[in-house]
Amino acid sequence: MLERITGNTPLIKISDKIYGKLETYNPSGSVKDRMVQYTVKKARCYGDINEKTTLCEATSGNTGIALSAIAASLGLDCHIFMPSDMSEERRQMMRVYGANIIDAPPSNFEKAIEMRDHFMLSHKNVWSPNQFSNPDNVECHRTITAREISCQLESLGEKWGAFIHGSGTGGTI
Repeated sequence: MLERITGNTPLIKISDKIYGKLETYNPSGSVKDRMVQYTVKKARCYGDINEKTTLCEATSGNTGIALSAIAASLGLDCHIFMPSDMSEERRQMMRVYGANIIDAPPSNFEKAIEMRDHFMLSHKNVWSPNQFSNPDNVECHRTITAREISCQLESLGEKWGAFIHGSGTGGTI
């Protein structure tokens, strides 16, 4: 699995008081690799994912790319539900990993979530990270990402002053 190469991304100095975390160094290029790897690992430990499980998620991009990459590394099928007007480049990345993209109506993310939920109810041995409601999304960043940043800052003789992050699902914050 990709866990050995996920995380431990560089912390770079942008100015005297600002550092940036280069999450593009993760396997599929985003911070979502951390959450997906973490939740998949836990689900495998609990027996919720086995060699025949289908992974699925409603997403607009990065979580779907990360989930598609993890599914490919495990040899599992992956179904991604997303509004039909989402980025073609992101769709192509998911397809490269072998994901099946299922279109929801344009700009209708609620429908994508509904479609994912229906898929999970109507198929056996399906698992989703449920990025919007899974407390493991937040736990991952609290226990791993934050600790990693703290250690990196400490090694530079620095301390946290503030943390700023763009928000998608909000799990990182």
